[in-house]
Amino acid sequence: MKFVVIVFILLNIFNLSGQNKRSILERLDSFVENRDYFIEKRNNQLVTLKHLYIKANDKREKYNIGNEIFRLYSKFDKDSAIFYVKANYDIAVKINDKEKIAISRMNYVFMMAALGMYKECFDYLPQFTPDSYSPKVKYQYYELCEYIYQGLRVYSSEPYSSFYNCKIDSIYDKILSDFDYSTNEYKETYIKKSYNSKDFKTVIKLIEDYRLNIPYNTNEYAMMVYMLANAYKEIGDEEKYLNYMSQVAEVDIITAVKEYRALKELAEYLYSKGDIERAYRYSRRSLEDAELFNARQQTLEVARIQPVINEAYQKQMKENERKFKNLSVLLVICLLMLLVAILFIIRQMRLLKAADENKKNLILRLSEVNHIKEEYIGHFMRLCSEYIIKIDEFRKLVNRKLKSGQYDDLHKLTSNKKLIDKEQEELYRKFDTSFLQLYPNFISDINKLLKEELRFELKKDELLNNELRICALIKLGIKDSAHISEFLGYSPNTIYTYRTKIRNRAINRDSFEKDIVKLGNIY
Repeated sequence: MKFVVIVFILLNIFNLSGQNKRSILERLDSFVENRDYFIEKRNNQLVTLKHLYIKANDKREKYNIGNEIFRLYSKFDKDSAIFYVKANYDIAVKINDKEKIAISRMNYVFMMAALGMYKECFDYLPQFTPDSYSPKVKYQYYELCEYIYQGLRVYSSEPYSSFYNCKIDSIYDKILSDFDYSTNEYKETYIKKSYNSKDFKTVIKLIEDYRLNIPYNTNEYAMMVYMLANAYKEIGDEEKYLNYMSQVAEVDIITAVKEYRALKELAEYLYSKGDIERAYRYSRRSLEDAELFNARQQTLEVARIQPVINEAYQKQMKENERKFKNLSVLLVICLLMLLVAILFIIRQMRLLKAADENKKNLILRLSEVNHIKEEYIGHFMRLCSEYIIKIDEFRKLVNRKLKSGQYDDLHKLTSNKKLIDKEQEELYRKFDTSFLQLYPNFISDINKLLKEELRFELKKDELLNNELRICALIKLGIKDSAHISEFLGYSPNTIYTYRTKIRNRAINRDSFEKDIVKLGNIY
């Protein structure tokens, strides 16, 4: 089943047009959740290559296999990557292949840069003579220089960041002068130069055409789409930014890299949009991977935002806990309402029993009321039973998670704000419906107590608003602001403010709440 899910995800990775923000992020969540699957796949691929590497007798073949192993390890496991770089260097020296020696050295410098060891990088760079290399190796040298200066630019503040930006631009100019315009090297560099110059409309036009020629499950594709995403962000199209940056994050997960930017930047973006829970998960995952890879730069970047997101996440967790407690209070309120309803029905039955036999019309109307009350009792009996069962099931689930040490699952479970909000919304809806069945004229009766210009006007499909719910609870005998606040999920001060505002709208302010209690009979 897990394999089927993964295949489904992969088949739909580029079916992004027309999808909303929720569906895009839910798909990305699936990738993040199944990250271990892709890591296992990468490890299996490496095991196969290592077997071929050991069996290879021809040194050039062994070098090529080792170079592929290095490529797969380069952003996955630094220690293993460095091991195969050194092994390949020894092979290149033995066969006296100057270009392979240069490639091995460049790969080693690349790893030093990935680890933030820039001094060591500049110790090695003078050893290279790019003009003597083939076009492919020469381009690799330029990419290495670009990678180093980009890392230094991120580390630096002005004026040094501008200095390194000029260095990057000069590298682009060298490539554009050394390579034919029809080559991939020229096209990629022209796109990068446009991006570096903040010519984002050109970037979008070029990448939308060019990226189709690059396999999606490659770092090259991720780089192009990363620039595309940020270009859309710069011109104000946040929908496409989210769309493409999520795609980059998915490719990073598919290729099992641990040095990346997309997921970290998405965490920052989602934090700014109020999606704290998802921002927390993404930033935590980014920090864990950066620390595993020992990527200093990435670790510093994620560590910069992690405390802020973590603090917001902890506040949200506390708020969710508060709401969960409120659900228990709501259950008690429901039971009280049920008791009030039962007492009311008993009273009505006594009145019915004592009524004059000749008042048949009144008896008929009261009989209809009794039918409504029976439905009301059944409704709230079911509601209370449902909440009792839900709370007990949740208690059992929490105990199981605690006993098995599944703290991440417990975090995820208790941070599900949607569940609490949905239950709270449903309870208010059922309360409004049931109350208006008991007191169908309640809103019009309340409005009669108010000044004409200050009477309530409800929105379309709205049964009761917060002010009317407060009045409803007062009618049911719940007059304490603290109890009302527990039911509605507001602070006592907020409830006090609401009550004051409602009284100020009344014709008789001093007797207003007493007048609510006297509102009447069910007809």
